[in-house]
Amino acid sequence: MHALVELHNVSVFRDRTNILSDITWTLSAGQNWAVLGGNGVGKTTFLRLVRGDIWPSPNCGVRLFHVNGTVRESPIGFREKTGIVSPELLDSYKRNRWNIKALDVVMSGFFDTAYLHQKPKVEEMARSKEVVASLGIEELIEKDFLSLSLGQAKRILIARAIVHKPTLLILDELGTGLDRESHNVIMKIIEDLAANGTQILCSTHIKEDLPSAVTHFLELDEGKIVGNGRKAMLPTVEKKGSTKLFTSRTPEYSAVSNSIPLIAIENADVFRKGKLVLQSINWKIKTGENWAVLGCNGSGKSTLLKLISGDLAPAWGGSITRFGDEASHNLWEIRRRIGLVSADIQAWHEYRQTGLDVVISGFSGSIGVPGPVSEKQSRAARQWLQDYDLEHLADRNIQTLSYGQLRILLILRAMVINPAMLLLDEPLSGLDRRIGSQILNLLDSLACSGTALVYSTHRIGELPMAITKALILENGRIDYCGDLESAP
Repeated sequence: MHALVELHNVSVFRDRTNILSDITWTLSAGQNWAVLGGNGVGKTTFLRLVRGDIWPSPNCGVRLFHVNGTVRESPIGFREKTGIVSPELLDSYKRNRWNIKALDVVMSGFFDTAYLHQKPKVEEMARSKEVVASLGIEELIEKDFLSLSLGQAKRILIARAIVHKPTLLILDELGTGLDRESHNVIMKIIEDLAANGTQILCSTHIKEDLPSAVTHFLELDEGKIVGNGRKAMLPTVEKKGSTKLFTSRTPEYSAVSNSIPLIAIENADVFRKGKLVLQSINWKIKTGENWAVLGCNGSGKSTLLKLISGDLAPAWGGSITRFGDEASHNLWEIRRRIGLVSADIQAWHEYRQTGLDVVISGFSGSIGVPGPVSEKQSRAARQWLQDYDLEHLADRNIQTLSYGQLRILLILRAMVINPAMLLLDEPLSGLDRRIGSQILNLLDSLACSGTALVYSTHRIGELPMAITKALILENGRIDYCGDLESAP
């Protein structure tokens, strides 16, 4: 087998932080690789290095591409034959507010740009519709991309990645945000692509998300290769980190009388871009209850959490009451009592700031620190970092962090105000199982202290033990509302 990409003693630094160190590795024709490791070990940087999105740091090794019988250091000619799906790509649309049609996102894959800057050819338009049909998402192509659910958007980006028939498909945390049906469809597409000669290079925290076509694995730890070989050599038992116990904290705002619901939604319809997304929602969250919000991609889970958080409002005729206060519509007051973790919030955190700044910004509910910080706030933020063994991220520029590391900081950002209620939209997305277990342990501790949890997920197995209630949405309507153990 001839080599396609060679890395020889390559290191990558960013903002004087060593992300990858002394990497030597070869991608040969016919191989499909999985890149494994915990949060912050360098997986995403490794994928970008292989694709040619970033270069080795000066005087830190050599990267070679084999293109049409020639060997070169430039990725030109190789990069164009790759497709990529990553959380960072999805975030770029949200961050830049590129609310273009989903079909335009797919067609942008022909030009390796996130935004469609030129008119595609007739045959490119036909190919785009063919790929969309193969993924079963024809109903999405005329929708605004930013109106899609996380899972729907991921499927559109997968269509974008394969529309130009790449020879190498790079998948960074592919399974994140996909319900079971979407996951199975996508895996079948990936297997078919691999069977027809497209090579796969993927990363994941969840072994179940690995395509069966994977032939080799590479494991990273602290930016170094600590294991690699054929898939058959992959350990079947994952390494287990310690599960740290956390002391209970009392919410800064006591909830309300047990007789008054924390949240009461009545006859609520929610429209987005003129389309009815939630319909006839009637739901109460009582003191002491912790809820799971379940449903397939596009069922309205994220929209429901945004309704509770005040980012969206019910249409005329519907109402939402928070903490027994019918006038509880002041967004800043809501932010002081309700913490929120979501993919949208993560997308907005692109500018240079430290990990400590991210946590402190939870006091104001802002992106970045808007003004002077009190000593009490600084101490509280540092205590959260210390409790979670994350002091080493306090002074790090968040632009050097992994997607998972930033997600952890955003969870602490939501918790720093000791909220009366915590809304969590796929909070473990991008987190390895060790960190995920610690997060679940912490959420259970918060629930014991009186913080109400509302937790949206596709994976029932990742719910905190404190969750005992379930609301299931289907096509924007409540399909079930009751005890979790009785949920269908």
